[in-house]
Amino acid sequence: MSVRPVLILRLLGLALALLTTGCLLLGSSVSGDTKTDTAQTPLSPSEPVYRHRVKLYVGPKKRSDSVRVYDASLSIELSAIRWKPPTGQGAPVLPWFRVRILDEADGRLVHEQTYVFEDPRGADTLHRGGGTYYMDVTPRDSPPRFEATYLIEFERQGPPSEGPIDVTWRLGASGMAHGGEHLLVSLSYP
Repeated sequence: MSVRPVLILRLLGLALALLTTGCLLLGSSVSGDTKTDTAQTPLSPSEPVYRHRVKLYVGPKKRSDSVRVYDASLSIELSAIRWKPPTGQGAPVLPWFRVRILDEADGRLVHEQTYVFEDPRGADTLHRGGGTYYMDVTPRDSPPRFEATYLIEFERQGPPSEGPIDVTWRLGASGMAHGGEHLLVSLSYP
């Protein structure tokens, strides 16, 4: 009879170890994020469009890690949009400004935001606060890594509007995955 309780205890210990390991693998998540340096982009009536490609990567930091990516997002922070209206004119044409993010693989519009400047009433520079806009670009089927290239586009109204527009901005990205110890989230410029 003394052999049976020892065998039962060993089996219970093995079952508990397997259950604990299984729960850790199923329930463990890793996350990561990154941000680019702040950039300033000038737009003029003669050169009203700026395009910038960015590649998003969410995946294992080490080759030996095995992860399943279930969430990824891209963000753009517009910290300032400044328009310097031409001097000495009565009623200038008030320009609009637009930011767009397109998925380069299929040309799909991921995000778009448009601003219209107001009458400056004698101000030498008109500031517009921007905002931070988050785009969910979550992959399907929880792949072991997620990679996609996006096109960031700034556009302003050209003639007859005048005066430069300066945009201060930066990009950010984040991701989450099951498994692994570390998750790498990166933005690069291909």
